[in-house]
Amino acid sequence: MSLRYNRVTVQFSKLRFMLLKRFYSKIIIGAGGQGIKGYLKTEGSYLDVEKPLGLSDLTEIVSEHVWEHLTLPLHGTINCYNALAMFGKLIVSVPHPSSETPEDFIKWGHKTTFTSITLKNLFELAEFREIREVPEDEYDIFYRDTPSIIIEGIKL
Repeated sequence: MSLRYNRVTVQFSKLRFMLLKRFYSKIIIGAGGQGIKGYLKTEGSYLDVEKPLGLSDLTEIVSEHVWEHLTLPLHGTINCYNALAMFGKLIVSVPHPSSETPEDFIKWGHKTTFTSITLKNLFELAEFREIREVPEDEYDIFYRDTPSIIIEGIKL
């Protein structure tokens, strides 16, 4: 019974997402419980960033502590690039390598550790331009519980 309920919930979430995405130009990938006014919250169960997103003309995509869980982070970055309108922005936050022990890395299911250089390289490979590291206090949309690297790239 609970399995069926979970499947129905996921299907409803997908339907809700398909309807709502028409009204938003900004999304949060892997929002968890986090919500930001004006952004559509998404979850991995109905938006897998490693597959084509089926979205276009977004002005901003924000992701906090998701890229380190991806098996194919380049695919996720390219898919975001393709979903953005010209001059759209991708903002990705990942844990700073110094903030994790090897035990934390395994406990949280991380697959990749990024430095600002490796994350910037990922953005370059996906053809983003005007790539920069963002100070943690520049955006008021991220939690501050873990030291993070935040990279922003613009589609040109």
